[in-house]
Amino acid sequence: MRSKPLLDDKAVQRDPPLGGREDFGALDLGGGDLDQQSPRSGDCGEPQFAVLERAGPVDDGAADVGRELRPVERVEAGSEPLEVGVELDRTSADDQHRLEDAFAGIGAEADAHRGYLDAMAVASQSKVPELPAHPQLLSRRLDAMPDPERAFAALYGTSPNAFWLDSSAAGGERGRFSFIGDSAGPLAALVTYDVDTAALRIERGGEVETRRESIFEYIDRELRRLADLDADLPFDFLCGFAGYLGYELKADCGATAAHQATTPDAAFIFADRLIAFDHEQGHAYLLALTPSPSELHQILGLAGREFDAVRSAEEWMEEMGERLEGLPPLDEPLVEDAAVELRLRRSSEQYGQDIAACKRYLAAGHSYEICLTNRLESETAVDSLELYRALRQANPAPFAAYLRFGDLAVLSSSPERFLAVDRRRQVEARPIKGTSARGDTADEDARLAEALCRDEKSRAENVTIVDLLRNDLGKVCELGTIRVPELIRVETYETVHQLVSSVRGRLRDGVGVAECVRACFPPGSMTGAPKLRTMEILDELEGEARGVYSGAIGYFGIGGGCDLSVAIRTIVLQGAQATIGAGGAIVVQSDAEQELAEMLLKAAASAAALVPGASISSASLAARKPRWRGRPSPTPS
Repeated sequence: MRSKPLLDDKAVQRDPPLGGREDFGALDLGGGDLDQQSPRSGDCGEPQFAVLERAGPVDDGAADVGRELRPVERVEAGSEPLEVGVELDRTSADDQHRLEDAFAGIGAEADAHRGYLDAMAVASQSKVPELPAHPQLLSRRLDAMPDPERAFAALYGTSPNAFWLDSSAAGGERGRFSFIGDSAGPLAALVTYDVDTAALRIERGGEVETRRESIFEYIDRELRRLADLDADLPFDFLCGFAGYLGYELKADCGATAAHQATTPDAAFIFADRLIAFDHEQGHAYLLALTPSPSELHQILGLAGREFDAVRSAEEWMEEMGERLEGLPPLDEPLVEDAAVELRLRRSSEQYGQDIAACKRYLAAGHSYEICLTNRLESETAVDSLELYRALRQANPAPFAAYLRFGDLAVLSSSPERFLAVDRRRQVEARPIKGTSARGDTADEDARLAEALCRDEKSRAENVTIVDLLRNDLGKVCELGTIRVPELIRVETYETVHQLVSSVRGRLRDGVGVAECVRACFPPGSMTGAPKLRTMEILDELEGEARGVYSGAIGYFGIGGGCDLSVAIRTIVLQGAQATIGAGGAIVVQSDAEQELAEMLLKAAASAAALVPGASISSASLAARKPRWRGRPSPTPS
């Protein structure tokens, strides 16, 4: 067992003061020059749909509530070294062989273009061909707006590795663009990472290489090499990495490595070709990355081969344009009708006991807020793409996504932005904390939204995570640029109302996008605060890895842009096993029955897509409690 803090800044290795008062002073609700719209404040008003324009009230009382819920006697996280760990059942083996086994079946060879790839390998003297240092980006705008669902099914529906970053709740800035692509391009690569061995596996052009470095370090280096690339396009994903970061990557961010996931800890497609959809303007864009003419000549001269990469890219765009004009129709998504039993990984009784343990930790001063999670499990033979199509109909979301890596598929309908960085180096986080069900009538719906906005407990949960994110972003943003332009406003989605805030800043010169994400990972809304100590408590109580759930899904663009959602409201299909993670923030005012109901409510939309009309069983699945070597759970006084 090991803890592997790799960040250079020692301040990142411990939790800063939660309130952040030493660094930033009182909450600054001004948007400043970072906010293109005026700060939103005022009454809760009506529940707001899609792009929301009205905020919840912003007053000192919200901050006071957060402080009142904290224990009087504060315990600083990280003040003393802890012997924290869990003995893992998996036996050790040769890292290379184990890694090859773990990722078997995920990779697939890229298309032809062997001459060019061989030439790159000769030029770089590496087993896996390196990307060109100075590529050029070819793009073409289509005046028509094809249907992204039909486009993905027709173009990439059978690709072994593919992505669909899907704004299925189109509308406004957060739902404006969707992106699709796969790993078949001449420069494309499949990148997977195992945090326990720090082994990074890169597959490009049929060649495979394993390196010893963090996924954050690899993406950061690749993006810095390609930092000069830019284009006059209305979005920031100018080709690059699309995929997910799993929760267990916390071990590369200063936290303890307690459990090992059965899925790769990170999986990305490097997309050298993609299709973008602008839902607002009604256009589609075709993008293709190629070496510059001078670089192509140099590389091919070394190998003595001829290959016209630019012509190949233009031919691809021509073909895609024609295919997008004649997309075949799609039938309604077909999800298996057979009854499938959904089971809670930890029974409702066990979950209640875990909530009680959280409250003892809170009372003892170990944490202010603990984001406890559980998961639903089922065996299923459903097709992953058909299931995702059903999910996006049942629960459209601005940060929906479908990722496929061989027999592993990630189906997300996330409403929450973890981090976005645009090409001007402006950073935004939009934490969600506070949830209520929708009403059966318009009047009931409005009352529920109003009650959520004014709920003391929910407001305290939200303010605490806002404080945490201000501190996280303060490690990588310019001094004085951190702002909270939106604090505690209601956003309404298909099945729930949510309390949302936004935190913004400007990335400090010299700090890379991947470095920014690493400083803030995992998402604070999925841990609680203070982050490091609270994650130790969660490792103990949950007893197993979260995997993809609670991590982040999205892209790192080679032009310097990045947009990642929090991996919630997400189904993970691995072979015949389906899992749905869900949870909630535990504070001293939490009621066990209400917390259980909220956890099931958050899982309901995903569960309904998997099994229409299904009921959730609280039967336990032989929960494996960890052999804990750290501090025992405090006993009631």
